[in-house]
Amino acid sequence: MKSLILLVSLFSLVCSAQLKQTEFENAMLLLQGKESEKALTNLEDLEKKFPTDEQVILLRGFYQFRDGNLNAAMMSFSNAIKANPKYAFAYGARAQLFSTKGMFDKAILDISEALKIEPQNIDFLKTRVTFYFENKQFKEALEDAKFKIRLEPNNIMNYFDAADFSKYIDKNTDADDFFNQAYANKEIPKYVTDVLFAKFLLRYGRFDESKNKYETALATNEKDFGDEDLHDAAIAFYKTKNYDKSILYFNKAISMNPNNVTYYNNFISVYMDLKDWQKVKEIAEKALSVDANDPMANMLMAVGLKFTGNESLALEYQNKANRLEAEQKN
Repeated sequence: MKSLILLVSLFSLVCSAQLKQTEFENAMLLLQGKESEKALTNLEDLEKKFPTDEQVILLRGFYQFRDGNLNAAMMSFSNAIKANPKYAFAYGARAQLFSTKGMFDKAILDISEALKIEPQNIDFLKTRVTFYFENKQFKEALEDAKFKIRLEPNNIMNYFDAADFSKYIDKNTDADDFFNQAYANKEIPKYVTDVLFAKFLLRYGRFDESKNKYETALATNEKDFGDEDLHDAAIAFYKTKNYDKSILYFNKAISMNPNNVTYYNNFISVYMDLKDWQKVKEIAEKALSVDANDPMANMLMAVGLKFTGNESLALEYQNKANRLEAEQKN
């Protein structure tokens, strides 16, 4: 169902002269619900009333997609385009379907057609950025990200994406100016830019600068931080050997999201540096309680056991970790 929601996320609720908006909205709700028979009956009634309406044809495609019949859905989306070659959202739907098949060249062509019809549609633009990135067309992705900045100057993620794509094009490029643009926009709170800039700096190994940005942002408005932000801040503190703060923010991140095994695995790095093997073992146990089949958690448990004197059991966890890693690669 999530994939259907993604597919229809580009779809406008502006209906044709034939199909009433309430009829379309009801059809969409049924398609996204669990009553498949009711959705089909409603769709068939609309097809009898409006057999040539492009939006009804598109609804059939959504239903087919929901049922897993991707080839039939593709045909319906194409038929909706034939019924109305200026129907931007039919191109958008077909583009999403091409992307699910990994056919990003065709997905890009379709979403670009949608943008020719509706050049200011930010959802279409966001989608094309994703397709360009997946297709490793980083220069094109950067140009779209810059256009997104012009369309949505108050969205900090547009600046982050532009900086990130710049690095994919040339790892030696100075992409900081995109964040300077964000700082210059007074509609974006400074601490929000600090957090995203810190994340960017962390990604590219500029640990001291990242730590400083996180410290400033945390001091300003920590209550708005999510668990991922706190986890990343903990890593920045760890990378700069500020272990007390790293421990503090790993614990806070885990308290907000105790079921993320990666948080525990990364937390263990602090105690490995400190050579506190008992803590390594304790946190590995918590990680394994979240996911007993996580290869890294098993390997870290092996380390904790080895250095706390239980080498035979450590070997069992090590062997299990190696087996799980091999299985998960296949």
